[in-house]
Amino acid sequence: PTTNLYNLDVQLTKAYTAKVDVKIPEKHVLLPNGTFNTSIHAPDINHTLELDVENRKLTSSLELGQYTAVYQVPTYDVEFLRSLDNQFPVAKDSRFLQLPAQLPSRISQLAHEITDGQYSKYDKVKAIERYFRRTEFTYQKWSIPYPEDEQDFVDQFLFETKIGYCDHFSTSMVVLLRS
Repeated sequence: PTTNLYNLDVQLTKAYTAKVDVKIPEKHVLLPNGTFNTSIHAPDINHTLELDVENRKLTSSLELGQYTAVYQVPTYDVEFLRSLDNQFPVAKDSRFLQLPAQLPSRISQLAHEITDGQYSKYDKVKAIERYFRRTEFTYQKWSIPYPEDEQDFVDQFLFETKIGYCDHFSTSMVVLLRS
């Protein structure tokens, strides 16, 4: 089956193909990140794929050890994205906008400092993205300091350790963006 998980009208580039050899076969199908109009082809023609739209998960009726994904990568015009500022789609589900009730105020203050002087939502997002490229942040998978009891995970990463892996960076970026 083919699916566009995000239901956005985008100008698409050419189709790409990825052959996936799974070491431990599972019913969960991995889709290339950020792609549209993905189709999955597996050697066994008698299986079905099911899309869980709410959780954005694609599962197979069989465990797949090998499959091919054909997909298209979207391209976006930066000036067009900047022009969408107030028309940008708002999340239809409030789960995607939540912040912890006891979020330290300095996180919100940092978000405003980082985006100060940026007028479009696009430029604010890019400013926060660039913030994590600063030399004081270190991507590291081992010997990661963890927050103390009752200490906020994002606050500890942003203001104290600045050392972490993908969960630290992605969670902190999401909290800054929502702030």
